[in-house]
Amino acid sequence: FETADDLKAMIQNKAREQGFSVSIRSSTPGVRFLLKCLKGGEYRNTHSITEENRKRRKKIVQSGCKWTLSASLSKKTNKWSVRHVRNHSDESEHNHPM
Repeated sequence: FETADDLKAMIQNKAREQGFSVSIRSSTPGVRFLLKCLKGGEYRNTHSITEENRKRRKKIVQSGCKWTLSASLSKKTNKWSVRHVRNHSDESEHNHPM
């Protein structure tokens, strides 16, 4: 792909077709980026809010999904490509319903 945005858009479209979304986990602009499943990670209750005291519902329920995708810019071809897709588990690719 010519640009990182083109590659990210294609990955997001493919993910939506399969029933999930991705977000940027980390990136180094112009060098690489790491995407994760939107349901990846764990909820951190940093304000000690109980469900009874919560004023707004959580929009995204994080399930600890380990799916990630890394991509980088090739110095030789000056094009963006996917390097690795990982799920870090012996089960299916995602640990949540699609």
